[in-house]
Amino acid sequence: LVALMATPLLASLLGWRLTLIFSGCYTLAFAALWQALAASGPAECAYVGAEELRELEDLGVPVSSSRGPEADAKAVAQSRRSSQRAALPWRILLLPSVWSVLLAHTAFNYNRYLMYNWIVTYYTDILGVAVAEAGLCMLWPNLFDALASLAVGRAADALA
Repeated sequence: LVALMATPLLASLLGWRLTLIFSGCYTLAFAALWQALAASGPAECAYVGAEELRELEDLGVPVSSSRGPEADAKAVAQSRRSSQRAALPWRILLLPSVWSVLLAHTAFNYNRYLMYNWIVTYYTDILGVAVAEAGLCMLWPNLFDALASLAVGRAADALA
């Protein structure tokens, strides 16, 4: 959401080439930070203490993603055997329901990113809106989309 508001402003100040480079550098820095700080599970996380691990176990949350080198070797061997047995069922691509999901996803993302790329130009060139205001105009629909997704998710959980 911050990027939607900041990118048009940066592009107007620095130009689109430097904005693209800045976005790429920021993304790489975030990925490096995530790689350095993230963990595969609560047991491997440096920020989770023993008391919190016990609480998670009491709630039924699996806290360990691995149980030692022997267990890892067995899991890898079993995974290889099962992947040799069960191939991807390509005939699933013949189902109309799968195609409807694929087409809906493609159409949604195509239009969303088309809007992200061109809406600032439309706001500034056609409507005469300042670049900073165009960024705010891009922010609001996405903010409400995120809030609505949270509300709908809770409502769907309540129905189940």
